[in-house]
Amino acid sequence: MKSLNYFLIVLTLLSLSLSAAAQNFYYGLEGGVNFANVNLESANGTDQLTSPQTGFVFGGVFGYPISHSFSLELEALYIQKGGMQMANSQNPNIEIRMSVLEVPLFAKVSFGNTIRPYIKAGPAIGIILNSDAETEYGGAVAGQSLQTYKADMQNVLKRIDFGLSFGTGISFAVGNTYLFIESRYTLGLTDLYKGGELQWISGDESFTVEGNPSAAMYNKGIQVIIGITLPQ
Repeated sequence: MKSLNYFLIVLTLLSLSLSAAAQNFYYGLEGGVNFANVNLESANGTDQLTSPQTGFVFGGVFGYPISHSFSLELEALYIQKGGMQMANSQNPNIEIRMSVLEVPLFAKVSFGNTIRPYIKAGPAIGIILNSDAETEYGGAVAGQSLQTYKADMQNVLKRIDFGLSFGTGISFAVGNTYLFIESRYTLGLTDLYKGGELQWISGDESFTVEGNPSAAMYNKGIQVIIGITLPQ
């Protein structure tokens, strides 16, 4: 909840500053789902099998039209990221979850007038607000009942994530506003994993795993977003 409050404060300040800066800016709200996943590499460079996790994304968009067909868009997003590391001979399934404040800057090319398909691309910077992992350990092999263990991943991950986003969508004029729907792909360029001790806790029980800094983890995801902008 604290990380969400920080995001809302940043979004409000950014909205006020951009609204005051220029009258020809357009602005709006957007939200949707993120089909998130991670690329994981072991210390010896072997790719780990992963499965996507579904999260949500919402935030604000602020645009500046350079011409009728070309504009720049700055967004401030609260987005849930992560993925599932599938079980192997050394580890059970491990679910990784992150809450991220992400700020992408897009170059956007639009076509048409009332109905406007568009494409967009640009860099993105993300600040990881919090991150955790969850797994189930035990059973007959371990000689104990199956238990759920959780771990705070903040001390083994970097806080800043750089990436690239590519999207396509379509907007519809409704009076003085535009409704839009788009899909985009975001690829993380930063190896987030820095290694170190990770403490797994289940009630009064805990154990610690030492992570190898030679391992690697990168974010990726596909977002489906709907929103509204005004004026334009």
